[in-house]
Amino acid sequence: MRINHFVFTRFNLGYIDYYNVKNPEEWLLYRMNLFYKYTYPTLTYQSEKNFKWVVLFDVQTPSEFIDKFLIEDFESIISIGYTTIFDLSVYVKNYIKNYSKKEDILISTTLDSDDGLLPDFIHTIQNFVLTSDFFPYGINIKDGYIVDISTGFFHNKSFYSNPFYSLVENQGNALGIYCFSHHILKEKFVTFDIDNSRLWLQNIHSSNLLNTIKGNVVINYSGIDLKVLKLYRSRNFFSLLIMYLFFFKRMFYNFLVKIKIFND
Repeated sequence: MRINHFVFTRFNLGYIDYYNVKNPEEWLLYRMNLFYKYTYPTLTYQSEKNFKWVVLFDVQTPSEFIDKFLIEDFESIISIGYTTIFDLSVYVKNYIKNYSKKEDILISTTLDSDDGLLPDFIHTIQNFVLTSDFFPYGINIKDGYIVDISTGFFHNKSFYSNPFYSLVENQGNALGIYCFSHHILKEKFVTFDIDNSRLWLQNIHSSNLLNTIKGNVVINYSGIDLKVLKLYRSRNFFSLLIMYLFFFKRMFYNFLVKIKIFND
């Protein structure tokens, strides 16, 4: 029995035809900087090195950008894939089948291109897989941190079915992690929650479209790996003040929205 663990990261699928990104060249560089500052290091920090990291690019991505992107992969841990936002599920399904053997246990994990993993994430997933013998099923590491990169503050957060979900399958019936949206994977597969440690990082920055800062702010950082903490700006009185200013700004905005809904 061999574990074959794939981590899939969508980098820019649909960025032109689906999301209609303005200034795509500038956007690609901005996302690459986020990726190599916050996501890439956390994969190099993993205590378990037995995994294959596949970064997925839109088929319309310029080859010049891919060359520039790969120059930064100093650890040579990235494999490149090309697909479209519409063909993603089929592409990943075929990918994991083509790069595995019949007797393999297949794990596919999703990781956004601006988020990160704590050092024992991969180890925790694979260690759990070794204790089970039926397929398919999901593993949902419920607890992690939402990090405001503008202040460096971490917030404790738990998700019901989060974007760090792992799907465990055998080779014959593999569907891959993108067979359904992560929001409903827990409804589609028997899912085991792991909730004894915080193992993921969801980063909040200026170009986040949907994610917001949620959860109680972390006071004691002694339990967070020092290498991970060094990826973020130091927390001080000024950054604490900024955090609370943004908090009250969001509260006021939500208040205005509720008033508008009530009046309508």
